[in-house]
Amino acid sequence: SQWMLHVHLAGFLRLLASPRRQQVILIGLYCILMANLFMRSRFQALPASLQRLNGLEDRLASGRRIRWIHGVNTLASLESTFSAWGPVNDLHGQVAMIEADVMPPTKDRPELYMCHPPCLFGGGLGFQEWLDKVLALCRSSRFPVGIKLDFKDPLAAEIGLQMVHSRTGQDGTLGIPVVLNADVLQGPSGGVPVISGEYFFGLCRKYYPKGALSLGWKTGIPWLFTWLRGYTSAQVDEMLDLARKAHTTDITFAVRGEFCPNSLTQLKRLLDRNEKH
Repeated sequence: SQWMLHVHLAGFLRLLASPRRQQVILIGLYCILMANLFMRSRFQALPASLQRLNGLEDRLASGRRIRWIHGVNTLASLESTFSAWGPVNDLHGQVAMIEADVMPPTKDRPELYMCHPPCLFGGGLGFQEWLDKVLALCRSSRFPVGIKLDFKDPLAAEIGLQMVHSRTGQDGTLGIPVVLNADVLQGPSGGVPVISGEYFFGLCRKYYPKGALSLGWKTGIPWLFTWLRGYTSAQVDEMLDLARKAHTTDITFAVRGEFCPNSLTQLKRLLDRNEKH
């Protein structure tokens, strides 16, 4: 936006006023940071079984990619997404999926709540309120969207999927595309994931078997030398082995955009496993 451009220009001008040695270092770091920010991807693919819902297949057939809105965790972001002038109804009709993050109960919030870590300001809506609001908005909108639930903790996954199950209709679905996500393997610069893949599969099969699985790696923030990092052959092999245990072809793999340029050969093996992925 124009406001963000002014902020970045102001920061860059302050760097120019620094002593020469600091200037070179800071400008280099600034350029790397900006490159990382602009490389972040907001696009993913959907399994074929979900593309048929709500006209998503037609959008793909027309050559337009499905766009995701990230971090729709608050009431304000939900309402703007579904508003008459919101991104769902833009001229290109690209927005089809919203992504939200489900956190486990804490001492301060004894319920599941919506927040993308780090939760510095207490997070957004409670998960139950968020889910009911989404379903109500979808029923009242001419442009219903799908949802991707990003579970950050085993307890959040279990309680959250129970709530999803309690709202299914006679066909066993919520009536909209649902993608169930968790980081189940260790990825580039990342720590050990808190949710195991097989545990996550079991919960999904038990409470919402008609949802698509979204399997990801736990990654770290690649502040420097992003272009030298990527998903390794061993990490992709581990994901392939795990995907076989899921006993489903409705799988999408969540990858971090910064690591894609240096991982294309490895990531292609995930797509070659099954044409529906």
